[in-house]
Amino acid sequence: MDSIKEILKKRDLKQPSLMNEIKLYIKDQYDEDCSVKIINQKIIIYVSSSSLANTIRLNQIKIIQKLAIKNYKLIAQIH
Repeated sequence: MDSIKEILKKRDLKQPSLMNEIKLYIKDQYDEDCSVKIINQKIIIYVSSSSLANTIRLNQIKIIQKLAIKNYKLIAQIH
């Protein structure tokens, strides 16, 4: 039986490329850091200010088109 340490060494713990693309896009466009979670066909972007969350909501269609996001709903929240 493998130990937990050996099992974790075998796992690929890289973030999905879509999460990285979103983080880079937010950093490039708005010069802010964010965290991203993908759950049940929803992409949740957590940002530190309400004004940035609202800006992301207003530019939601532009972001979806730019990053070629399909079959996901984009949600911006304050964290």
